[in-house]
Amino acid sequence: MTPLAAVSVAAASGRLPKDSGAPPLLDHPAVVAGTLALAAGELGGDKMRSAPDRSIAPGSAARVMTGAIAGAAQAPPRHRLRAGARGAGAAG
Repeated sequence: MTPLAAVSVAAASGRLPKDSGAPPLLDHPAVVAGTLALAAGELGGDKMRSAPDRSIAPGSAARVMTGAIAGAAQAPPRHRLRAGARGAGAAG
């Protein structure tokens, strides 16, 4: 969730390029607050002894999806697919 939270904060503060692939929803204050809360929860939850293994399917799928969205959101239109794939690969 951290990459998605970072892109959401950047979108809300106007630091993403105008032609970026960021969905318009990412800069909504509720989305910014939600992604920040989820990222903080993820960071805190990973430190707990009872935290599940990070390689289980649902967790891996969520990391790949948020990485793809974050990667594509930062790229100009002609590079969105490649940037999304790189973001997914880096997160996975």
